[in-house]
Amino acid sequence: MFFRAPEKQILKPNDVSVFSAVGINGRLFSCPREQLNALVSRAGDPGTITGVYETERNTVVVPNLWVGSPLAPQTPLPDQEGPTAGSMSSFELMSSKDLAYQMTLYDWELFSCVHEHELLYHTFGRTTFRRTTANLDLFLRRFNQVQLWVVTEVCLCSQLSKRVQLLKKFIKIAAHCREFRNLNSFFAIIMGMSNPAVSRLSQTWEKLPSKFKKFYAEFESMMHELLYHTFGRTTFRRTTANLDLFLRRFNQVQLWVVTEVCLCSQLSKRVQLLKKFIKIAAHCREFRNLNSFFAIIMGMSNPAVSRLSQTWEKLPSKFKKFYAEFESMMDPSRNHRAYRLTVTKLEPPIIPFMPLLLKGNKTLIDSMVNFEKMRIIANTIRQVRHCRSQPFNPEICQPNKNHAEVRGYVRKLCVVDNQRALTQLSYRLEPRRT
Repeated sequence: MFFRAPEKQILKPNDVSVFSAVGINGRLFSCPREQLNALVSRAGDPGTITGVYETERNTVVVPNLWVGSPLAPQTPLPDQEGPTAGSMSSFELMSSKDLAYQMTLYDWELFSCVHEHELLYHTFGRTTFRRTTANLDLFLRRFNQVQLWVVTEVCLCSQLSKRVQLLKKFIKIAAHCREFRNLNSFFAIIMGMSNPAVSRLSQTWEKLPSKFKKFYAEFESMMHELLYHTFGRTTFRRTTANLDLFLRRFNQVQLWVVTEVCLCSQLSKRVQLLKKFIKIAAHCREFRNLNSFFAIIMGMSNPAVSRLSQTWEKLPSKFKKFYAEFESMMDPSRNHRAYRLTVTKLEPPIIPFMPLLLKGNKTLIDSMVNFEKMRIIANTIRQVRHCRSQPFNPEICQPNKNHAEVRGYVRKLCVVDNQRALTQLSYRLEPRRT
């Protein structure tokens, strides 16, 4: 367990969310402002709140990773500790194919909701943006400077004809910035031209030749507040909710595998579990659900599971061979070539291995824009578009009579989300050999 010092943050009236790095079993609590003191004053009681976020609208949102206080034992809520017994008795009766199918349905729901903008927000720092990008201050300052330069030049130009020439000039500069792949200055210029102080100059815009109006309209549609949110808006935090859920699902499936194995006390049952998970992974790959496929394989390669030598020794050689083949697809060498070759052989719809897609480079190199990162982001968005270019066909697998039960199970997986606790459970199953 770990403890997070109390913190308090005022939310603005237009904010719709608060950032909190809760884990899979993390909890958020809310209460009226007048009840806040009653919650935080019990510093000596187990269950004291660890973090406080106060709004200007008489509401308090309290993130709770582990409930406790500096003066009290850190006592998690019962459901935060995760299950104490595995659910194999339930899901061993479910078809591996049905489980994989329902997991794929759910993953597709999450994946299809992820907006392309969220990939940009996530890559550039997402919710920790303000805390972790001090080295970008100069870059952000430059963005604002270019934007204000456009507005300043236009507003200080008293002659109508000169203002029209200025608009044309800025549109040309923006076009060249895009040609040079300098998206930062490109969007700064377009945002400067869309500033109310400039956009309201109707007489000036009326004189602008139609060709330039067309270029500007194209550039403005590309902007659509895309990098405006990425490079400094605090409200962009609300726009990665779908991506967060999808990434959270990957961690949940991975921990589900580890939890079920570590909570299974019988050796023979653990062997059956490994076989079951390998079958489910195979069906996920068949359904082109690479996100759950890799989550399961990574769960099986977790140290708490991989160290169970007695269990792995009992696994039939056929399943060992399947697992070795699946694990080889996670080989990171040559920029994950094995995975990328697998993807190129698949036809959409595909649910990709999302954590790998979001793997990125530094935003700045020697205080200069990292255009390689821009290229990677663009390539990521192209891949996501390709994966979703065809709709998912829910009829690829005919549901069995326990369809509703399987569906409910995979959408509410119970896991232990503490690696230390999982490791301890693992050593109880198979103590370290002396």
